[in-house]
Amino acid sequence: MIKMRDLLLFCFFTIGSVVGNAQQLSVDCFKMDEFDLSAISEGSVVLDKNNQKCALIKVECPIGNLTFNTGKLGVVKTISKFGETWVYVPEGVSQISISHKDYGSLKNINLGMVLKRGKTYIMQLTPSIGGDEDHKAWYIIGTQKELVEKEILVNGFLNKFDKQKFIPIKDFRSVDRIALPNNYIIPDRPRKKGPMRYILPPRVEGSYSISWDNGNLYLTIHDPALFWQDFNYLVVVYKEAEFDNPPVSVPIQAP
Repeated sequence: MIKMRDLLLFCFFTIGSVVGNAQQLSVDCFKMDEFDLSAISEGSVVLDKNNQKCALIKVECPIGNLTFNTGKLGVVKTISKFGETWVYVPEGVSQISISHKDYGSLKNINLGMVLKRGKTYIMQLTPSIGGDEDHKAWYIIGTQKELVEKEILVNGFLNKFDKQKFIPIKDFRSVDRIALPNNYIIPDRPRKKGPMRYILPPRVEGSYSISWDNGNLYLTIHDPALFWQDFNYLVVVYKEAEFDNPPVSVPIQAP
């Protein structure tokens, strides 16, 4: 997730769409985060074929199964994370192509800079079918500790909604599932001890489900209008549960 810090910022306000398809991908923003050390930290560093540290692009997007191409330099590795894909590329990459089987392709996106080895970059990628203000939504996924640190949760309650801390969805009608972390054991029912997850604010029963698909865990939205009807934001919380009951949510509506 994007850290709320000073970033070297390069925003794309109008980049690309899918030709011949109502659904489309758009890059809202591309940033270098000089404070994010993921590209050089033990456990997350990846080396290219020349044994040099890769540059890391964290692509924030509510849909999975994206493919990436940087041309001759290639892509070294991709990893699915919390609502995002980590894309490791060699130093020198300055453009990238992104494709999805349902949303088509963005060809040769100019990143506005030459990527450096050992640096981490943030890209916000949004799928949509055109979109308008009435169908915008926001979401965030994290552990209870992470969400408290971001001040999303305060004393077990949802804090005042701040969309700058959330991942945007331009048009929720175009998003039928959101990738979830798959490195947790998700029980069918919460237990007194062990990992659990819950979503805030609560959603209408039957409007969504959580299931596995090809080794990945997803929150599948069966009825987008029903799922988002009361709240246009979503918080997915992972907690090492000591009690059966999750914290109570306070209804908040985004401006």
